Amino acid sequence: MITSAVCVLIVNKKNNQYLSVSRKTDHDDFNLPGGKVEKGETLINAAIREIKEETGLIIEKSNMTKLYCRFIENIEVTTYMTYKYNGTIQSEENHIIKWKLLDDLPVSKSWPKYNKDVLQAYYSIV
Repeated sequence: MITSAVCVLIVNKKNNQYLSVSRKTDHDDFNLPGGKVEKGETLINAAIREIKEETGLIIEKSNMTKLYCRFIENIEVTTYMTYKYNGTIQSEENHIIKWKLLDDLPVSKSWPKYNKDVLQAYYSIV
């Protein structure tokens, strides 16, 4: 059975940074916010829900662009991107949220290759 997951690249163009979250089990491993798609949920709705849960931010469907999709093991991961968001950064989950330089996206213990590919996809459209 194929599991689907989503990530969102939230970019601050003014300072060339993206919003990252640490893994709950490793606060030194930063990645894009996201998670698994729940049964009956669309990919984009899952992305919106995950962003709200993990960062406190609100993003709208109309402000998101599908950026990249690839299988990692048996999980189909789809990454969206946006420049527009509302709200205050906060989370009740056990992770750290912080802005990092876009070029640091591939510096990930768990998904360095995927994040490098996401970064290349981003640079190919900007």
